Amino acid sequence: MWAGAAKVHTRSATRPKRGRRQDSNGFARLRVIAWPDAALAMLLAVVLSAQCSASALAGSFQLVSGKRFDLCRAYDKNLRSFPDLTSQTYEWPLNPKLKSFAKPRWNAVDARENLSVIKKLYLWAMDPYGSLDAATAESRWQQKLPDILQLIDKGMVRLEITHLDFDNAGRPDRVYRYDHPIRFDKSKSGPPHPVYGYWYIFFDDRDPTVSDDFRSSSGEGRLYDSFFFRGRFYLIGWFGGGLAIFEPQAVPEESGILVRPVCSFRYAGEW
Repeated sequence: MWAGAAKVHTRSATRPKRGRRQDSNGFARLRVIAWPDAALAMLLAVVLSAQCSASALAGSFQLVSGKRFDLCRAYDKNLRSFPDLTSQTYEWPLNPKLKSFAKPRWNAVDARENLSVIKKLYLWAMDPYGSLDAATAESRWQQKLPDILQLIDKGMVRLEITHLDFDNAGRPDRVYRYDHPIRFDKSKSGPPHPVYGYWYIFFDDRDPTVSDDFRSSSGEGRLYDSFFFRGRFYLIGWFGGGLAIFEPQAVPEESGILVRPVCSFRYAGEW
């Protein structure tokens, strides 16, 4: 019997005791011993509260730009496969039935041994247009470093690497993503819990100025996930109150990169 279920007690129908209530056929009635009203009400409140919280957070998406592109229509179909996505989603799932999509394969690397990568991520975030002088930038990094090392020691960050054609230029690049707490959610009772997101950074080993051009598209205000569609690389993330898909494109004549918006989805749900 399921633990906590109401117990059913019966007595012999052939020898009812004095005072036993009988039905119209002469059989003893079943007597169900129910939970106390207060306990039952509390259980129902907990269940309904959990269901309401999940439904309140979950939202729907509507494709608003990029409808002429196969990518956008296909990703719209993908989003509809996951009705429980919320405004807290930063890692976007793919429906395995949609064969045009694929995820990059990432390999974890030691964060302490690759502090130079994390340092560059933070410097990009603090100075997206490279306007700070070297001394000021270094000073700000040193102020951040103790907190970063503490997060590393607590196992609250993850640095991963892959090699792929980040800017769709026809050759592989070194690409890192840095998973770390971007903020702490204080909306629930108890201690605040971290909400995670990815920073992306890539290195063009042939021309460092190309990857440096991506700095204004990186940082805590631009958290991405990524995927392939028909072999091309795309970034996806929350921007301007909606969900957007971007295609990084190399601009060889300027030794730079353009992060071109391709699709946008309106989100209807709680933030």
